[in-house]
Amino acid sequence: MDSNKYFAYYQVEKGDSVYDIAKRNNISSSLLAQLNGLNEDDYIYPGQIIIVPKPGIILYITSVGDTLGEVCLGINGDMDSLLSENKNIYLQPEQLIVYKKK
Repeated sequence: MDSNKYFAYYQVEKGDSVYDIAKRNNISSSLLAQLNGLNEDDYIYPGQIIIVPKPGIILYITSVGDTLGEVCLGINGDMDSLLSENKNIYLQPEQLIVYKKK
């Protein structure tokens, strides 16, 4: 997966929180935290660099028992596009799956 295709770097500013950054980037705070190896309530500090999804990118982190059909429903996407955007989908817990909105 070419991460620059899907993610941008964001430099944390004074007063930022995981919740605020997530809201501005249309992602859940728990997903943003998990993506950056953080807990939702972790302190982030000015100057810290985190990754955020680029506009139009939907992220999904798999859970035990997920199927491709459930992932497609969860992201409101189609199977062909999902498979073309992700080189390998193993459906193991905590696999990051990306989807680009059309």
